[in-house]
Amino acid sequence: MIKSLSIQNYALIEQLDMELYRGLNIITGETGAGKSILLGSLELVMGKRADYGVLFDKKKKCIVEVTYDISNYNLKDFFLENDLDYDNEMIVRRIISPNGKSRAFINDEPVNLSTLKDLSSDLIQMHRQFDNLELNNPAYQLKLIDVFGDNNTLLEKYKTLFKSYKTDIKELNSLQEENNAFKKEMQFIEYQYSELEETFISFEDFKELEDSFSNLNNAESIKSNLLNAYNELVEGDFSIINRIDPILSDINNVALKSDFFDKTKEKFYDAIENLREVANDFLKISENTEYDAEKIAESKSRLDNLYSLMNKHKVDDIRQLIEIKNQLYQKLQKHFDVDREIKSLLAKIDKSQNKLDEYANKLSTKRQKSAISFTKKVLSVLKDLALPHSQLKVDIQKSENLNETGRDRVLFLFAANKGGEFKSIKDAASGGELSRLALSIESTIADKMALPTMIFDEIEAGISGEVARKMGIILKNMSDKHQLINITHSPQIAAKADYHYFVFKEIVKDNTKTNIRLLGKKERIEEIAKILSGDPPTKGALKNAKELIN
Repeated sequence: MIKSLSIQNYALIEQLDMELYRGLNIITGETGAGKSILLGSLELVMGKRADYGVLFDKKKKCIVEVTYDISNYNLKDFFLENDLDYDNEMIVRRIISPNGKSRAFINDEPVNLSTLKDLSSDLIQMHRQFDNLELNNPAYQLKLIDVFGDNNTLLEKYKTLFKSYKTDIKELNSLQEENNAFKKEMQFIEYQYSELEETFISFEDFKELEDSFSNLNNAESIKSNLLNAYNELVEGDFSIINRIDPILSDINNVALKSDFFDKTKEKFYDAIENLREVANDFLKISENTEYDAEKIAESKSRLDNLYSLMNKHKVDDIRQLIEIKNQLYQKLQKHFDVDREIKSLLAKIDKSQNKLDEYANKLSTKRQKSAISFTKKVLSVLKDLALPHSQLKVDIQKSENLNETGRDRVLFLFAANKGGEFKSIKDAASGGELSRLALSIESTIADKMALPTMIFDEIEAGISGEVARKMGIILKNMSDKHQLINITHSPQIAAKADYHYFVFKEIVKDNTKTNIRLLGKKERIEEIAKILSGDPPTKGALKNAKELIN
């Protein structure tokens, strides 16, 4: 609700500050005193485009500031989505500079007008004659039927599931796009992977294959050289081993008592033994090495295939080729994973859709029943407000497609007179009739939802007397739980005020200025009496005013 309004340099207002309260706030004043100026300033903080012509003093900026209590409006998600700091008390400020530039702020954070409009739609509902009302909005009309029918619990279940359902569909579309794009290159990737898989070899096996091929290719040279080495070491009179024997004999005849000599002699013995073992190993390798043309051809073929693949994939060694194979495998695996995800999501979406259909059908049934009771109650109120022949139809049409509220589209159709043609609300009634219809509808659901601050501008147009008194009672009852602001010329409605404000013009230094003040009890009686009889009021009017207030 609105806690306070501050206006500087707007139209006929130089400076105006007013506190507002929960309950019925009535504003009266002479025609032309500036009541509509207050509404115009409020429209600025509701996101209406600014006009440089509204500046009282063309050299100074215009500032309109409203302080709200928003503790009951569940707006934390809105603040989070728009990256704004939330507090139960919120200040909205609109500034219009002399150069025509306009700025808007929420809790001192700059915002654009669309954000301001979105927020204000939850906080203020202004009913001005011939204005487009929120009531014209089919989404709001549906909300009214749901509120009246106590559909909130079922609707919240539906909305929660629908949000998850839409997220799943979005993810499914993304996965399918990814999969379709991948399928175009899938065949080629599978071919490349199969080609590498057929010739796959580990790094260790590749090195072994290269070494084996080299050995086979050089078998005769290896066999000949190692056999010669064995012979030079062991065989023949002039082999190294035979030539060492005399040296060994000389060393054995050395009669030297020394630990160091003993260790050195031991090393010499070990060297001779190692030499014999090496010679024998050379012989074994030589004997086991055979030239095998078939094996050479087989090894060469495998190596040629691997070298060809390296060249094809533009890599220098087997490690890089193995990495490419792994990457291709991961791509294929990802494709299979995506396929599994798609199948899983399709099953989940199908299950969600069945449940959403169930919820949507229940909502449709409840809405159809609620619409009948809702219509009867609204028409009953309209009858009390001097529209006895008015007709209201709640047209609920079912869509084939699910949306965020089910399958239903609601449209209110209205005819102000008996036998009149049903039309949409904005096309069916005069300003006064629209205001009374709005009041009837809002009063019907007032106890069921946290209404925004409701502002009515001369809602009593075309009525007076007993009907005006009944309207005042309706407004008073609604204001028990909500904030209502009503600009009126009706004494019957003004008498129901919890807080009565008087708008007046005064001349200060040859300038006409608009101001406002909260009236006390005696001032209220005088003001209502003036509305009844004129200024100054008659004694009868004063007496009548007291009776109306009491």
